[in-house]
Amino acid sequence: MKFLADESVERAVVALFRDGGHDVVYIAEVSPGAEDDAVLDLADGDDRILVTNDKDFGELVFLKGQSAAGIVLVRVGAERTASKLAAVERLLRTDLSRLEGHFTVLGEHRIRRRPLRKGGPA
Repeated sequence: MKFLADESVERAVVALFRDGGHDVVYIAEVSPGAEDDAVLDLADGDDRILVTNDKDFGELVFLKGQSAAGIVLVRVGAERTASKLAAVERLLRTDLSRLEGHFTVLGEHRIRRRPLRKGGPA
C-alpha cells in the first residue's frame, strides 16, 4: 500500500511501514517544512494514505473540504515512540484497504474510522 508520512511522524514509524513492504514517501526527506495543504495535495494526488500526528488535517478535510485518499491520525496518549510503534504494528495487522476513503484515528488501544466526504464540506 502507498503512504505519505507527514513530517510530524517519527522516523521509527516510517521505518516500520517500510519494513512491512509498504511504499512510503516521507515529507521530512522530500519536502521539509511543507505546508499542511501542500502535504495533503501531494498525498491525494499520488493516491497515498497520509499518516500524521497533526490534528489540523481533520480541519482541512472536514471543514475546508480538501480531498484526501485517506488519513491516519496517530493519537497515542503517552506520545512515546514505543507506544506509537505498538499501535502502528496493530494497525498493520488489520485490513489496510479500510484506510482508503476514511479518516482513521489510531489510538493506543483502539482504531476509529470516519468516512471522508467527497465533493467538499457539508
